[in-house]
Amino acid sequence: MNLSHPVALEPELGGDDQSAAWDTMGWGYYQYPQLVSVDRWKWLDPRRLTNICKRWSKDHTNALQYALFNGDGFESWENVWGTWNGITPRDGEAIRRVGALSRFLGGRGYLQSQQWIPHVITTAPGMLFASQWPLAGSVAWTVVNRGTNNHTGPALVLPTTTTSYRYFDLYMGKEIMPVTEAKSGSSHTLAQTLALDVEVGGFGAVLGISGPLDANLTSFLATMANMTAVPLSRLDSTWRYQLQRRARVFPTKPYSSAPAGMVSVPGGQYLFKVSGVEIEGSGSSIADNPFGVDVQYEWEARPNRFHEQAMTMDSFYMDKFPVTQQQFHKYLSSTPIAIPSDT
Repeated sequence: MNLSHPVALEPELGGDDQSAAWDTMGWGYYQYPQLVSVDRWKWLDPRRLTNICKRWSKDHTNALQYALFNGDGFESWENVWGTWNGITPRDGEAIRRVGALSRFLGGRGYLQSQQWIPHVITTAPGMLFASQWPLAGSVAWTVVNRGTNNHTGPALVLPTTTTSYRYFDLYMGKEIMPVTEAKSGSSHTLAQTLALDVEVGGFGAVLGISGPLDANLTSFLATMANMTAVPLSRLDSTWRYQLQRRARVFPTKPYSSAPAGMVSVPGGQYLFKVSGVEIEGSGSSIADNPFGVDVQYEWEARPNRFHEQAMTMDSFYMDKFPVTQQQFHKYLSSTPIAIPSDT
């Protein structure tokens, strides 16, 4: 097959050691321990891009932190096989901010740096986790706060090779100045640090450059300053069901006797009991259905995969057999709708 444009292949689960030679992307499912895991595929080849996905999460903070730390992507997936797992306002804004940082740093080549150093030393171990992304004459850091408190103050220890750089807090959109202080346990050894404010479950990014500011960086700083003016903690992070309302179904023409191919079902008291056929998103009972899979009838407080209700019903006519392909084709042929061709 002769293609005139590049092709990126992205297997689910990321592939294997052999496929790493040709699949430049991956669709990854992660676990999220407190100590941020390093993307193995990205470590082997920093040019690779993994899109982190956990489609049934109600809170995407872990996935977004892992993505920013590893220079990875994030798969935003709200319609999961027809079930609406909506993204909260807090997560939606976090996606916007992390996406902006990732596109800026990735577009400049930092997130593909062959000198990527995950887990550089921070001043708040166990709370702040950072990756360093060096390029010639400049360096970037991506930072996440996985602690239980907001962080304010010194965060990154600067390499001695970059102490003459100018530094910019990309997340907050402002220039920051290094602070010289004694290293822990020593009154003689000095180190330069950069102070950052990173809220609980939050994100940070820093750029250090040896040359002048360019127009693109100046514009990006202004964009991020405006975008991050409101802390994420002020946004609603409560996940809610997407409630449904049944559309009105108008009655069909009444008949005095059963039409051809139909039988009469007498009215009376019936137990209505059905269950959805979905293979994901819930357990085996109404109680174990945390995502509102399937539909919501008017007597239910939320969507459920399992439905059971005693109902009084009027008599009605029902087809004796399921619709055949021939009948369905006849219906389509007599109905004025656009039928796609198979060519």
